Amino acid sequence: MNSRDRYAFGVAAFGTLAVSAMTDALHDEVVEPGAVAQRLAGGGDALLTTVPASHRPGLGHTLHAAFATGHNTLALTAALACAALVLWLTRTGRRQHPAPQAPKPEQDTHSVD
Repeated sequence: MNSRDRYAFGVAAFGTLAVSAMTDALHDEVVEPGAVAQRLAGGGDALLTTVPASHRPGLGHTLHAAFATGHNTLALTAALACAALVLWLTRTGRRQHPAPQAPKPEQDTHSVD
């Protein structure tokens, strides 16, 4: 797996998490929360043009709140993943290097008796 594949996997995983959080936030607000969340993840400005002008302010607020919920979920997930990684990388039993020893004094092999 090369770095591009890992990057694509990360984008897909976080994208799925964001859409799931937005779907949950939109559940009682719109008719098809899953479809709306998918479109919101791809750019929600087009959603506002599909509704009558009198409903746009309310829908705009709902979409912004749902997007913020998805963003907050991603930020919290990333923070927890980073904290777990830091704890794993800094655990004490991971690498134990021997304590440095003081150099031994050199013996004089050319001494005359």
